[in-house]
Amino acid sequence: KFLIHAYETMLYRDDYNNPTVKTVLFRMNSILRFAYKRDYIANQPVKELDVNWKHNHSTQIDNKFLEDNELHAVLDYVYSKSKQQGAIFEWQYLTGMRIGEALGMTVKDVFRKGDRYYAQVNGTLEYTGSRISDYYKQPMPKTSNSFRTILLPKEAIEIYRQWSNGKNQDDYLFFIDNKFFSFTRLNARLRNARRDLHINKPLTTHIFRHTHVSKLAELGVPLYIIQDRLGHADSATTRDVYLHVTEKAKQKYDDTIFSLN
Repeated sequence: KFLIHAYETMLYRDDYNNPTVKTVLFRMNSILRFAYKRDYIANQPVKELDVNWKHNHSTQIDNKFLEDNELHAVLDYVYSKSKQQGAIFEWQYLTGMRIGEALGMTVKDVFRKGDRYYAQVNGTLEYTGSRISDYYKQPMPKTSNSFRTILLPKEAIEIYRQWSNGKNQDDYLFFIDNKFFSFTRLNARLRNARRDLHINKPLTTHIFRHTHVSKLAELGVPLYIIQDRLGHADSATTRDVYLHVTEKAKQKYDDTIFSLN
């Protein structure tokens, strides 16, 4: 009963999604199985808990990306607090990069070809260390499919020009004086934005990646091109967001189609 209450509190009070809470449940079960085998507890842990999981799939998908008004409100809020953090989040939205990929971008990773600019994703910032001094750029993205070249929108080009100005080719694009900063500051800023703007969605750095998917889907960009930009061979979340947004777009024109004569 205690565990069920804990998981449902995470779901409905703290607004975590099902996959996140199921990850916690899985790890807790592993701990309990270990405890039973070592005789730290007397009874075999319950294999199946009757947790009241969230069932509104549409609502869950809506929570994975920001609508236009929410996006602009969050970016305006963050920019007003930190231009560095605002640029990082806007870059994520415009490129669909993971946060580690965005933070790992160096000046030389962006190149010009004709009148177009491209960003090469060739690594990710490893920020799981407990100390900032332990951070480093790993020369390998999350998966082999994550190596990719991304066409930059005009707004992303402007961000690149601003943040590359005066820097060396090997300098990190979004770092000031090429110094690492605590990764936890980013999600802390988003938690404050969620509170102050009264946005009823989980705000983490990853939501900008999903918002990139939703915007491209809204513009009619095919799913396979979006997956290529994100470095996904296949992703259930990307597909769900894409189908959800395109279904909403279809419903928007249902009345127009119905009145066709």
